[in-house]
Amino acid sequence: MERYTALIETPIGADICRHLENQSAIFVFPSQESANSWAEALVKSGACRAMALDRFFGFEHFLRHCTVLREHGAFRIIQPVDTWAWAIEALNARETSPENALSLTWLLPSTEVSTSQVSRLVGLIPSLYEVEALREGWVPTFPYGFLQEEFEELTLLARHYRNYLDQNHLLDGHLAPLVLPPGVEVHAYGLRADFARLGFAGGAWESSGGGARLVFPDVADNTHIIDKTSIPSPFSSPYYEFDSFLSEIETVLTEISTEISQGYEPEDIAISVCRLNGQKAAWIRQTAEAFRIPVSVRWGEPLSLTAFGRLLQAIQSASREGLTLDSIDAFCAVESIKSRNPGGWNTLRHTALRAHIPSPSPDADYVHRLWKESEQIGLCMPECAQMYERLWQDICGITRAESFSRLYEQVLIFLEHWVDTSRFSADIHTDRSMRMALDELQSWMERETTLRLGPFMPFELYMTALSAKTYIPLLEENAVRVYDFRTASALASAVQYVIGASHTGLAPSLGNPSALPPELSAIVVPKVEADIGELLAMHNIGHTAYSFAREGLEGYEVAHPLFGPPSRKVAKTMHPFRPSRDSPGESPRNSSERTTRTHSYSNPYPVDPKVSTRFLQATQSFDFEKMLVVFSPHSLKDRVRCAFRWFAQRIDLVDIYSNDDMARIVGDFLHATYQRTIQSLPQHPSEAEDSALFGKAFETAARITLTKIFAEYGPGVRPSLQTLIDRTRHRLEKLWDFERKTFQGYTRKGFEVQVSSTFEREGALLHGRIDCVFSRTDESLGNTPCYIIVDYKKNRIPFLSEMKIRAQKTDRDELESQGGTESEDSGEGLGIEEIQLPSYALMLEMSGGIVEGALYWSIEKAEPVAYLRPPAAVSIRSAYTRREDTAPVRAAMLDMLASAAGAVRRGELLDPAPDREACSDCPYKPLCRYWYFLEL
Repeated sequence: MERYTALIETPIGADICRHLENQSAIFVFPSQESANSWAEALVKSGACRAMALDRFFGFEHFLRHCTVLREHGAFRIIQPVDTWAWAIEALNARETSPENALSLTWLLPSTEVSTSQVSRLVGLIPSLYEVEALREGWVPTFPYGFLQEEFEELTLLARHYRNYLDQNHLLDGHLAPLVLPPGVEVHAYGLRADFARLGFAGGAWESSGGGARLVFPDVADNTHIIDKTSIPSPFSSPYYEFDSFLSEIETVLTEISTEISQGYEPEDIAISVCRLNGQKAAWIRQTAEAFRIPVSVRWGEPLSLTAFGRLLQAIQSASREGLTLDSIDAFCAVESIKSRNPGGWNTLRHTALRAHIPSPSPDADYVHRLWKESEQIGLCMPECAQMYERLWQDICGITRAESFSRLYEQVLIFLEHWVDTSRFSADIHTDRSMRMALDELQSWMERETTLRLGPFMPFELYMTALSAKTYIPLLEENAVRVYDFRTASALASAVQYVIGASHTGLAPSLGNPSALPPELSAIVVPKVEADIGELLAMHNIGHTAYSFAREGLEGYEVAHPLFGPPSRKVAKTMHPFRPSRDSPGESPRNSSERTTRTHSYSNPYPVDPKVSTRFLQATQSFDFEKMLVVFSPHSLKDRVRCAFRWFAQRIDLVDIYSNDDMARIVGDFLHATYQRTIQSLPQHPSEAEDSALFGKAFETAARITLTKIFAEYGPGVRPSLQTLIDRTRHRLEKLWDFERKTFQGYTRKGFEVQVSSTFEREGALLHGRIDCVFSRTDESLGNTPCYIIVDYKKNRIPFLSEMKIRAQKTDRDELESQGGTESEDSGEGLGIEEIQLPSYALMLEMSGGIVEGALYWSIEKAEPVAYLRPPAAVSIRSAYTRREDTAPVRAAMLDMLASAAGAVRRGELLDPAPDREACSDCPYKPLCRYWYFLEL
């Protein structure tokens, strides 16, 4: 009570108490929040036991109250839906005959009529108030032609708005003459400029009819008045300067914690943020939670972004693009929807993934056809198809409703069919947003008989109106209240902090309030000098501390602070919110242990043998009968590059929903089509029949392959594959021609040839599958089989340098070696990066054959690159030309197998990559301890 008693002794409090006994006196503040806080402060201070709220108004509420008093007969106060109706009529007026057309070329550059243009016109209404307030007959001089044109269009639009009000008998408080009840005395605080725009300038105003009186009390404390003709003098209240906005928040909340511990209630404290936005509000909430300080951020957001608004947005998105994976995810994000039928939504999502429904999609009709086709081929189960059909009908019922009454019915039907309404309304915030959104829809229903919608559907207009309507959460009890600087003037709070008080932060609130663009506002009206003294006095009611940060979330504030030199310098650097390594209160022992763990993460302890055995059994990575570690060329490469990547790959940690498998599907299509084409061709066709035979065989093979792929992966992949047909025919014919001419003395052994080899000494079993193998029998070598290996690549093929033996460092990078110990064999050794073809060659030679050539063929580029050049292919690029030259590669492969198998046997399953370049294409970074510690 003592703190609020001190507030009553301030200039504003004293003026209110002086006239409180006068029952005809009402008090008007810049915002309704300010008015309510003063009514509450009067009760808490003991000045009165109760206070009638109809005596305390915010400025907008006051204008509305005065306008309601003028309602009579056919005249009524304007509602938000009326402003939308006017905007639609203004757009329609632009399309009429030229002599009656409303020119909006500069205000609405786009000629296409859309709901965004309607929203733009509604947002220009405050600008129309400014234009109407100009002195009649005063013609401004414009230095730029486009500003002159823009001003003229605003003038015409303001006249059109006034005519619309008159024709429909509507009253707008900003334009209607201000009429006060007889005998009422209005005390307005900090509103001189606002009333001046309405035509009331000066300290007092006597009503011409009823004897009402409008008073502007002088609330500025003499110690706070700033000389307007010179640079602002040092301010009496302290303010602080910080390096970053985050440091500023932390320090303010630290002081608030101290004040709360000294007996202040959180509701006694207010934070006024200059240029408050959603990003700053989120940081304040997060930091306050870390400090365990309850906060209520009085920052509005569009009603379309609330829980109920997001549900409507999901419906809108689905109606435009169809039921894609993104649309399904948007519905599932609403917990009260998914909780009603989680199994059905999971099935629907999985079906969209399997059918490769594109997202984003060309249009909803295309996606609808894909769903129907998926049902016909059996990819979409009957239960899932029924759920899709019901959902799609309810979505179309909402988006295609031709009246607001029908729209309201369809929204209720959707809620009944798909939403757990009892759970949805259990949350007071969610329930309130739903009620507000439905109330908005009902207001449109009440006016639908007089609305001329033109080309717009009711649902589109409704969603546009929701995006322009602000939703402010309910005020939390006993919490620190966070306001935007513009709405926080004259708050009756015991302690107030003003964050971001630089010229950049306060500039939007220092001048005469204007909704016009800055360039236009500066030219249309003479520069009105801001009453900074009154403005700061309105904020400086209780104990107020001003601060600003040189670096904000939007970048650097280069302007100097408003109040002269700071009382003290507080320099803090921006840092992320996470525990510091030198956190206070941590024992030296724990700190030492954590440091040790941090620096030894690159050499972790081996996995427990029992756990390792279960992992190897589950992933079939070990042959327990032969006691050999099982590798393929791909898994061996992963294990050599990074043990953790190999581990994650074996247990399939990749999110299948975020993995785009289109490249793999295209590769399967190319391989399968070529295989079927070759198998249907005669072994030795004549050159005259080559092209015709291949084309016929290709058409048949492609048709069979596409049918199987569509049945397996859904119709969503059809556009991508059908565009490849002509190009694929050309590229595969090039491949066939190359193989036919280059390997004339060989026989195609087959496609997808399985190979396997046991390496007892190295303790490994290596297996793989070769795309194509050509073979011949060499009688001079005792009928020894000779092979040529071909591996087909869709596009990229390895570089020659990757297939050559080269020196390879085995010691870890500098960051890892700072705290770890290097092994005795650290140094440089021989290694090879690309091991696929060397692995195949090694396995075939272990089976008793001779590899005479091994090459990659890029189908897209139609060119080969050889690891070992075949005898007849003298013109292709190759890493090695003779088999004898590959002996070091074979030795390196054996060493690689031995090293990888030994590490697996020792339980070294989680070691990170010794070379950071191996992490560039790794999909498991979010799970890797190396990246966790690196970011820490």
